[in-house]
This record gives sequence, C-alpha cells and structure tokens, in this order.
Amino acid sequence: MQVSVSSILSVLFFAARDIPNKAEFVSNFLEYTKVFDADPMILPIRNAPPPVPRITMKSRDGRYVCEVGLDRLSFAHHDVGKQKPTLDDLYPKYRDTLHHVILGTLAGIASPIVRLGFVTRHLVELGEGANEWLRQTYLRTDRLPGAYETHLNMLHRIELESFRANRWIKVWTLRDQQHPERDPAVAVEIDINTPPNEKRAFDRSAILAFFLDAFAQTEQDLKTFVLAFLETTHE
Repeated sequence: MQVSVSSILSVLFFAARDIPNKAEFVSNFLEYTKVFDADPMILPIRNAPPPVPRITMKSRDGRYVCEVGLDRLSFAHHDVGKQKPTLDDLYPKYRDTLHHVILGTLAGIASPIVRLGFVTRHLVELGEGANEWLRQTYLRTDRLPGAYETHLNMLHRIELESFRANRWIKVWTLRDQQHPERDPAVAVEIDINTPPNEKRAFDRSAILAFFLDAFAQTEQDLKTFVLAFLETTHE
C-alpha cells in the first residue's frame, strides 16, 4: 500500500479581463518565477470562454505548468516522472515557487484576486480490489451490490483559520488500462476553495494565509478520510 501525490494545483481567480500586452506580462512573470524554462505559448483566442487559457508557461520537464485565462491563473505541479512523492516531500518547494507565482500575478494582473482554490490529487495503490475496498470503506455495500466502479463525491462547508471554504473530497476507482479487469488503485482528490458567492479582494498576505491553511487542512483530511481507513484495513 502506497499513497503518493499525482498533482497539486493552486488557482487565483480575478474579474474577467484580457491582458493587453501578453508578451510583456510573460517576460515579467518569468523573471518572478524562474521555473518556466520552456518556450511560452500565447494563443490568440478571442471568443473562447474565460477559463480557457490564453497563456501557457511550462518547465521543460513538464512538472510545472502555469495557465492564464481571462478570469484565472492556475499553477500546477504534476508527477510526470512517476516518482510518487508524498505531500510532505513535494510541498515545500512547490510552496516557495507558488510564492513567486503570487507575486508575479499581483504585479501583472490589473484586477483584484477575488477567489482562491487549492486542489491535490493522490494515488492510493492497493495492489488489487480497489473498487471493493472503496465500497466497503465508505458505503453500505448491500445497497449497491455488484457495482463495477465507484465514484464518491462529498462536499463540506468548512471554516479554515481565516476563511470560510468549500471542500470537495472525491474518491474513485482506477483501473489498469491494459487489463481493465484489474483495479489496483483509487484516486483521491481534495479541493478546497473560497465560495463563489463570497468574493472579496485578497491581498498578498491573505492569499498566502489561505494556501497555508488549505495545505494544513488537506494534510488533515488525507489522514482522516483516507490514511486512517487504510491503517484499519491493513491491521
């Protein structure tokens, strides 16, 4: 049994607006961040929905990706090398880079940051029988006999240290693409975001505080909703 991090995503939302000089924004942003060393892509998209990226910046190895739409900037780390890091292994460097991403965003986006989101996706390798483990752990299996796959979504309204937030916990079966009869793992996604109907202007200190709170909450949620059940199962 192994639990690793597949990806970490941080999102900064702002009032929809186009960046007039995208090349200048990218040049200044790269100076702040220092990790996006692949050639940036600037896409001349006019009529696409606001979330669709107009700017994409990546590291050459593909681990770090930053995308800028009309109403959001997202910064992600992906486990492209299949190194299967833990959250504790990965987060310190990601957090340091995120700080520079925040500074570059505040300097280059002429709109206040009004919402924030933090999403982690985890791989829980069980060997075999992941679907049955998921059903026995979280559900009354007698009510849904014979389910081939299981997807579980839970929304909680929570209070972080300084913010109210929505928290989605999603758990689903992963199957071997070559041998779909095998179900060796489950995926777990923890998505913490400020409510869409409670927009406010976040300054730098509030943004940093949110991501620190969200990371601490994610660590606790992973222990409470996943690791504790794994320990019980494998005693």
